[in-house]
Amino acid sequence: MKKIYTAISLAVALVLLVSPLVSFAEDLNNSQEGEKTTAACSKILDKLSSLQKTMDSWKTKIEAKEQSIKNSINGKRDNRISALGNIRTKWDQNLEKHFDKLRERAGDSQQKEAVEKFITAVNAASQIRKDAFNKAVQEFQSELDNLIASRQASVKQKTEDYKKAVNDAYAKAKTSCEEGAPLSDIQQVLRSALSQAKDQYKNTVARERNYVDEMQVLVKEKRDAIKEATDIYHLAIQNAITELKAVFKDID
Repeated sequence: MKKIYTAISLAVALVLLVSPLVSFAEDLNNSQEGEKTTAACSKILDKLSSLQKTMDSWKTKIEAKEQSIKNSINGKRDNRISALGNIRTKWDQNLEKHFDKLRERAGDSQQKEAVEKFITAVNAASQIRKDAFNKAVQEFQSELDNLIASRQASVKQKTEDYKKAVNDAYAKAKTSCEEGAPLSDIQQVLRSALSQAKDQYKNTVARERNYVDEMQVLVKEKRDAIKEATDIYHLAIQNAITELKAVFKDID
């Protein structure tokens, strides 16, 4: 009986001795897990700061790229305007030389009157065509500027939306860390949110920057307007030539 009592007492003593050790081990493990989670969460928040700097760099590059595109368009536009101005100057000079030759050929008053009428008709037709050309080009440029400005504003807004989505994802991760959520769950949710935000941003920006279809519509409208003005010009010139030939029988 004494042996049994001694055995029981020994068992109880062992339990009392081991229990604190087990509890200490569990506390140590929990502490280590907590420290691991805290360290990981700290790294997550450090990553946010780094990513914010990267996004700011992206924004700067995007704005620089958009300005470069705008400068390129304006530069080409100025070159075309300058080239068109030179062509028109030469055209007007050649036209005046042609008018002078016609005046020299006019013998009587009827022919002189016919020549002046022809010159007036040609100048009027040329001015109408020039005005129509200018209007078509100006409307095209205005619509193009509006299109580009609209798309750039949209890209800028999408960039801000993406930055907000990233900040929201990290804010949620921070809250989960503070609430003691499992680290694996925090990382998985964060990864998924960032991936979704990035894909949506890339796809949206790519779509907003692709305005080929809209450009083709604007180009067609300009070409149609110029063709219509050219057809009207040719018809007016043909009528003027017909009237001039009625007086100058030898004009081809």
